Amino acid sequence: MLLRTVLLRHDRTGDSHIDWLIEHPHHPPHTGPLLAFRLPAACGLASASPLPRKCLAYQLPDHRRLYLTYQGPVSPNKKNFRGRGRGRVRRIDTGHVTPHRFSLDRIDLRLTLRRATWHVHMRRVAIDTWSAAFIPV
Repeated sequence: MLLRTVLLRHDRTGDSHIDWLIEHPHHPPHTGPLLAFRLPAACGLASASPLPRKCLAYQLPDHRRLYLTYQGPVSPNKKNFRGRGRGRVRRIDTGHVTPHRFSLDRIDLRLTLRRATWHVHMRRVAIDTWSAAFIPV
């Protein structure tokens, strides 16, 4: 089973990070929300040189499917609207994921992007925090 995925650079005042969005493996294909993780920009997945990487991945609330192809300003959160947006997103890479294991505390998958392919091993270390290892193939 191949699941679509995208890496988005999310820039907002005082913060820049990578949003990693993945089609949910427990939904029928091409339906439902996307799994979402925030990765530090320093994690280096956007780099053209595929070196082993380790970083913390913070699980975000599920995202709308439109973010698989969207680039541009992120609209304000209507619940917490303070008159300003939540920055901008720019697609930095796209591809697919081949899941090997998706459980409550462990995720193992193959991440195939245009720039590189990785084996990814993630372990939950807190409610919304995962330790992630990206190993180039």
